[in-house]
Amino acid sequence: MPTIFCVGKNYADHVREMGDAVEASDPPVVFLKPWTALVHPPDPIRLPTDIGEIQHEVEVVVRVGADRQPEQVALGLDLTARTLQGEAKRRGLPWAAAKGFRGSAPVGPFVPVEDAPPLDALRFTLTVNGKIRQRGDTATMIRPVPTLLEWIDDWFGLAEGDLVFTGTPEGVGPLGVGNAVALCASDSAALGTSWSVVE
Repeated sequence: MPTIFCVGKNYADHVREMGDAVEASDPPVVFLKPWTALVHPPDPIRLPTDIGEIQHEVEVVVRVGADRQPEQVALGLDLTARTLQGEAKRRGLPWAAAKGFRGSAPVGPFVPVEDAPPLDALRFTLTVNGKIRQRGDTATMIRPVPTLLEWIDDWFGLAEGDLVFTGTPEGVGPLGVGNAVALCASDSAALGTSWSVVE
């Protein structure tokens, strides 16, 4: 079964909005999600109940090919149970449950990299109920995609079919039941996707 790798702290403005600091010389922050976290349209986003606030984090997602290089690209969400994560951090505990709950990795359609905007110049947005919440541009990543894949491969080992969530820009915020979420890339209609949020 392929692995879902997720990268944190890869956009400076998001790092600052979370009250953290990061140096380019630091190793990447990488965590994992289970395969059951994936959700593909037209299936809706189903939020777990009674765990506090859940926030959206829009990301460029790369599918790795046989040569451990980017083969396909999509837009996706790293859904985070922020209340749960904050409590785990406060107590010095792992926060896998806050990132890896069932349905916490919605991903739109994958497009071959040769048919998508360049991975170092891909601009994308997330809207909730028609209002833009997040804007991203991979040109502003602290670590570009090739650097991330090289580090992940050296440390963990990459295999064909693995997915890499490459980090979120600033503007993360809460999702609620009844919200309509849409992701789009400025130069590729094929990367666009949308979900309804249900309980």
